[in-house]
Amino acid sequence: MRSILRYAVLALLHCAASLLPSQQRPAPVEKNNPAHSGGMFSPAACAFDIPSGAQVRCGWLTVPEDRSRVNGRTIRLHIAIYRSRSPRPAPDPILWLVGGPGGRAHTFASRLFDRVVQPYIGKRDFIVLDVRGTGYSQPALDCPNPSGPPAEWVRACRERLSSIADLNCYNSAAVAADLDDLRRALGLREWNLMGESYGTRLALTAVRDRPEGIRSIVLDSVVPPEADQYADGPAKFENAVSALISGCAADSGCRDAYPNLRRTLLDAADQLDRSPRRLAGNWHGTPFKAQFDGRQLVEALHMALYESDIIPQLPWAIGHAVDGGADGVWCEVFGRHAIFVARRLVDQGAQLSFHCAEEVPFADVARLQREDERRSWMRHIASGIGIVEACRWWNVKSAGLRESMPVHSAIPALLLAGTDDPVTPPDYARSAASSLANSFLFVFPAMGHQLTANSISTCPQTVVLDFLNNPKRRPDPACLDQWKPRWRLR
Repeated sequence: MRSILRYAVLALLHCAASLLPSQQRPAPVEKNNPAHSGGMFSPAACAFDIPSGAQVRCGWLTVPEDRSRVNGRTIRLHIAIYRSRSPRPAPDPILWLVGGPGGRAHTFASRLFDRVVQPYIGKRDFIVLDVRGTGYSQPALDCPNPSGPPAEWVRACRERLSSIADLNCYNSAAVAADLDDLRRALGLREWNLMGESYGTRLALTAVRDRPEGIRSIVLDSVVPPEADQYADGPAKFENAVSALISGCAADSGCRDAYPNLRRTLLDAADQLDRSPRRLAGNWHGTPFKAQFDGRQLVEALHMALYESDIIPQLPWAIGHAVDGGADGVWCEVFGRHAIFVARRLVDQGAQLSFHCAEEVPFADVARLQREDERRSWMRHIASGIGIVEACRWWNVKSAGLRESMPVHSAIPALLLAGTDDPVTPPDYARSAASSLANSFLFVFPAMGHQLTANSISTCPQTVVLDFLNNPKRRPDPACLDQWKPRWRLR
């Protein structure tokens, strides 16, 4: 899956090329409507293309934009309920929360139905919504042309969106209230929350603020509120590279082929700085070109570590970075990230509102700079300085100190992490699990980000389904014990 939504904000702040047109969506709701105490659900046609073979019921949930205001503006959230294949589905459906923040959930779920939805509808319905500010929900906080100097496009986007939305009302706490409204509006006694990446933070916030009716939570690639994601960035990338190297060294074939993979990587980056090459490719009908120097190699590695299906190819691809023998792998990485994610799957305005309210205010910028500067080999790839600067221009209120504190709960929780994930490492999952009294943690070797929709192993899906059958019992770890990456050697 193109599962690197969290990377997109940094990509957008560094990238000026407009590669694909923005998709057309309904116009935002701008008029005030009468306030109400809870959400109102209205059945309607699906705004997206329904996947072949799927049985889907759609509608709109109307909620207050700002719950502190009487007779304030309302917004509409687009909902899809994928019907279970079972003639008698369990009464507790799954609600899926995509990452980003700012990810367009319906776009993900409908285009990648076979991996995002299909594995989980054997016994339960599967609910997808574009959370406030995203996707087909109204208004959608998109910045259609994030090109040129960030100071210009961020300010221009803020000015435009401020005329149709209160940007201070788009954060995890507001989403948690929306979710509770949705559960009640659908008449559900309880459900299970399944979040990936920043969607795990939304799920944790819901557990903290609106725990009623939450039977269990599945947290895939965990973003705990207590983590300083930006100051941790360089160390997270370095640890992911170390995990890749250790994984290769643990396999005799990979170890023999690449006995000093770290040195091979550093030498390749230096050589490409001295003699850059051009990469050219065509990704799903969209041609692209990119300069391939040392910085681009390191950036491509950072992006590739999100992708579980590419990780087993990376030692080989690093070994052939200079001679061009692995250009197909590097073009695939650039195609997935620069084109598919950055231009089609993230609403940048929503992403900025969430990050600038509840992440950046608590970032240790001095530590971020120190961590970045002492790893010159990274060429500032994992730096979060860009988003910190963008938040000065976005100018929303801090969500408050509570948003930097661990979430404590006894609701059953399953946490999944990949050893090679460069942005939500296993340590983040361990941190979150330490304050979740009834939690089970599974760490997958040689895998990256968003495990529940990966394309090379069904083990994460198997673990999730076993957990949902009985959230109070540790899932069977047999498939994890048998999992072994198949390293590409030629």
